[in-house]
Amino acid sequence: MALLTRSRLGGAWLLVAVMTGVITPGYPLALHAAGLSKGQIAVFFAANSLAAFAFSVLTVRRLDLAGRRGVLPALLVASAGGLVLAVGATHVVLVHLGGVLSMLFVAATPLLVRRIQAGGLAPADDAALSARVRSLSVVGYVLGVAAYGAASALPGPVDPVLLGAAATLAAAALAGRAEPATALDPGTAPSGDGTTSGRDAASGRDPASGRDATSGRDDAAPPGGAPAVGPAAGAALGGLALVVAALVLLKSADSLRLVYLPLHVVADGHPQAWASVLFVVTAVVELLVLRRVATSVPGGRARPVLVAAAGLAAASFVLSAAWGGLVALVLSQVVYAGFAALFQALGPVLLGRRLPSGLAGGVGVFGAVLQVGALVGVLAPLLVPGYGAAVLWLATVPCVAAGALLVVLGRLPEPATADAPAGGSPTSATGRGT
Repeated sequence: MALLTRSRLGGAWLLVAVMTGVITPGYPLALHAAGLSKGQIAVFFAANSLAAFAFSVLTVRRLDLAGRRGVLPALLVASAGGLVLAVGATHVVLVHLGGVLSMLFVAATPLLVRRIQAGGLAPADDAALSARVRSLSVVGYVLGVAAYGAASALPGPVDPVLLGAAATLAAAALAGRAEPATALDPGTAPSGDGTTSGRDAASGRDPASGRDATSGRDDAAPPGGAPAVGPAAGAALGGLALVVAALVLLKSADSLRLVYLPLHVVADGHPQAWASVLFVVTAVVELLVLRRVATSVPGGRARPVLVAAAGLAAASFVLSAAWGGLVALVLSQVVYAGFAALFQALGPVLLGRRLPSGLAGGVGVFGAVLQVGALVGVLAPLLVPGYGAAVLWLATVPCVAAGALLVVLGRLPEPATADAPAGGSPTSATGRGT
């Protein structure tokens, strides 16, 4: 991970995570302080989710073409959006415009992952790579939440949300100065340990584009150029649909927590600063879990591990809803950290194993899936009044449903992936099969 953190791309990724740490408590609390109702806050986050979904889908569809140039404008516009929201907090139109523009950062994330892969800045195994990147995200997130908490506690005219815009602008500067991934020889990108990536070298795929380096065709198409058809293709599509549905449900619970936990804390009469404390507790424990994921969970074990993660999320919401109080809230966030680490690290891996574009495509689709789930998560609590325990009980439903879908997924065959050895079953880079 040291190689990644010392690189400009790693620095850009860290700063984007700092921004998310600032806006996680910052956006809902700023809107609440501005006098927006529960419904208006839900509409704001719904609009953000739809915008981020569109940005993610467009990026994945043009993943091969966006390349290095797509990162800089995406982050610059996202930074401008945060600035607009901060200075126009009293104007509804500016608030929504700024929120939508600030979501453009999601378009930069799959492009950054692809460049990290091509630059040999992380391990070759998808699960290990995803866990390392997620660890860096959590470090940045903790810094962002802490910065927001400190800025909120200090007197002064500066809106703490401006810190998020500044972090995104700095990320754009670093990403713009990073070396282009295309400088590497296609098919021989070094892995995180300095050796050649077996996936790209063995398959002849260009790590910077995800396409066949020798024929120029997309891996998704067979030699004849026609898409695969038949029962196997139908099963693959059904499996992908189950993965997407399960991840949408899990993200809906996660988004509900992100938006409504700070409001629940304030509604229960606790100081506003406790919202930041709870998020920091979760993030610190998540870092410990991610270290284990990076070394012990191969990509092929993503599905059963995510089943367990769904159970942890449900248990966390039950704990905080049934007992209440600060002690129960802190304990629930410790439990939730296990889910957060596994969901964020292995969700893209599970998608990537069912997509021809691999982990980079999985990250992009995961970004789109997150936004659909976020939309459900911010709207579902409108079914219950206020910000009490009923909101938290509601979050247990998608967790249980997602776990059930992932169990059903285990009955379907996993399609051959781009890193599968010839004549063999798909395996992770560790050599362990699914």
